[in-house]
Amino acid sequence: MGIKEIKRKLDGSIHSFDCAPILIESNRAIISHIWHRTTPYIDGPAYLPAEEIHTKAFFWTERDYVLYKLSSPRGFLYGYRIDAAEGILITQGTISWQDLILDFWISPKFDFHVLDEDELQAGIKNKLITPEQLQRVRLTEAHLRDNFLGLIKEIESC
Repeated sequence: MGIKEIKRKLDGSIHSFDCAPILIESNRAIISHIWHRTTPYIDGPAYLPAEEIHTKAFFWTERDYVLYKLSSPRGFLYGYRIDAAEGILITQGTISWQDLILDFWISPKFDFHVLDEDELQAGIKNKLITPEQLQRVRLTEAHLRDNFLGLIKEIESC
C-alpha cells in the first residue's frame, strides 16, 4: 500500500507524489519516491542529472522543515534538500505540508547552501508569506545552519 505526499505552495498550487512508506508514525514519517528526471535539475549549487533519482523523505510534525536525501539508482549521494515547512500532517494514507518557499542544500561534502532567497523575497513583496511565516523560516534557517550535521547523522541512522 502506498502513501501520497501532498505539498501545498503559498501560491495555491499543489504538488502530489505517490510514494512508498518506510516508517509511518503519528509524529514522524519516512517515505521513498523515485523521481524520473528527463532534464537536469539545477538550483544554484544543487544539481541532479537527467536520470532516475531515488529520494528518501523525512517528515516530523514538530519541526519546521522536511528533508530529502537524493541518490542515484546505484546509491551515489547527490545531496540533501531541506524545505522550510509548516503544518506537517501525517496519516496512514497521506503526508501533507505547507511549503514556505526557502530551501536548503547540503552537498555530499557537507557544504550548506540557502536556495530560493530570490523566490522568498518575491513572496514577501507579493504578500504570499505572512510575517509569522517569515519569522519561522528565518528561525529554521538559523537552526539548520547550526545543526545540519547532527540532522544528517540522525537521518543516516534510520
